[in-house]
Amino acid sequence: MNHIIRNIGVAQQIGTYSDAIEVGPNLRWLMTAGTPGLSTTGALLNDITGQAEHAWEHILMILARAGMTVADMVKVAQYKVLLHTPNAMDRRGSVCNRRER
Repeated sequence: MNHIIRNIGVAQQIGTYSDAIEVGPNLRWLMTAGTPGLSTTGALLNDITGQAEHAWEHILMILARAGMTVADMVKVAQYKVLLHTPNAMDRRGSVCNRRER
């Protein structure tokens, strides 16, 4: 799939990403959301490395099921959330509570 990088020179001042990417016409879109570093049983690993690896394994599995690969990705936003942060993981509060016990 042909995506065109549209840089104007702003993003490179603060990071290694593009200002914009133009997606070709008539391409399929696959949007993911809330893909945390939990195991498929709901277990949360103790370290950020394991959690990040789990999150990426989930993304790769989702892409594969859609017949896609990382080459089809346009944008990725990954966040590190501290379990003790108020309102972090509101919808998965049970994970936070289970972890803190």
